[in-house]
Amino acid sequence: MRILSVNAIVIILSLTVIAQSSKKLSNIPVGASVKVTNGVGDVIIKSWNKQEIEAVYSNGESTPEVKQSGNTITITNSRDYYSDDDAMVVTVPMNANLDIATQGGGISIATMNNGYINAAGMGGDIFISNQTTGMIKLSTAGGGINVFSINGSLSIRSSGGDISVGNIEKNLDIVTSGGEVYAGSVNGSAKITSSGGDIAVGFVKGNAAITTGGGSISLGKAGSTSQLKTGGGEIAVTESWNTLSASSGGGDIYLGQHSGSLDITSGSGDINVTLIGTGKGNSTVKTGYGDIYLSVKSGLSLELQAVKNHSWEYDEDDFGISSFLKAEKVTVDKKTKTVTATYKLGTGENKIKVMTGYGEITIMTK
Repeated sequence: MRILSVNAIVIILSLTVIAQSSKKLSNIPVGASVKVTNGVGDVIIKSWNKQEIEAVYSNGESTPEVKQSGNTITITNSRDYYSDDDAMVVTVPMNANLDIATQGGGISIATMNNGYINAAGMGGDIFISNQTTGMIKLSTAGGGINVFSINGSLSIRSSGGDISVGNIEKNLDIVTSGGEVYAGSVNGSAKITSSGGDIAVGFVKGNAAITTGGGSISLGKAGSTSQLKTGGGEIAVTESWNTLSASSGGGDIYLGQHSGSLDITSGSGDINVTLIGTGKGNSTVKTGYGDIYLSVKSGLSLELQAVKNHSWEYDEDDFGISSFLKAEKVTVDKKTKTVTATYKLGTGENKIKVMTGYGEITIMTK
């Protein structure tokens, strides 16, 4: 995954502006709206505990155009030419709201404590500093996006660049046309959609909806309802609670520990599930051609049906379903060419069905 280097970030944030002149405004209202537009060059937003705004170009050849109308400050390119070798550097109050756009350069924003940040680039990278507060919306036509911890919600739209996100205090919403996505932790809900890149998330406290056209999905811990879908990649969840739905067109699916109802489907991959608790409603685990390994915590109340195709001649001593549990009954349906083994744990009040077309089924208790 492509992530902005630490050295690059330090250079951006510690840039020494050698300017002959700058535009300054004082007595900026708290929560003022600052709109910054540049041509091809980078935009660097610095912050300070002053109700003042300062705008310069990093090469010091000229100064940006700065206008104020009430609570709105507009900063634009004052030159009649575009330059990609020097940045527009704007220092704003930490409590300002930001609306930033550049046609080709990168965007770097220092720590803010505000209502919102809206930043749009046509291809350059976007970097948001640590401990920024507010509602943040970012978009790029192809550059990478690197966001540290956010005390608020984050929305990202990208046409293909890689995305790296730290800890998000509220909700996370990402749509990318193909880049890889990494997110640390989300204390609200998470909705992540990629046309084909891999997606990795450490923790989601709220509901999670994660979809990729063909990449893999990795989720460390899911605290609530989760819906995971990939066109063909693998899915791995270390720990999940509540209802979980996972679907892959052909990749393997692994659930380390799960408590709640399940709806798991793979076109041809293997499925490995460790069930430590049950939820309301029936559960289903199904693969077309792969093997299924199900480990069930002892003491659960469960009725388990294992169903397997037997298009070949049926062998009652070896029909592709194995378990240390004793089956209450085994039935063969010659019309549908399936064999079904039924197991009962406790009172059997919760039901789960595991099915494979041409793989093997193994059921364990621990």
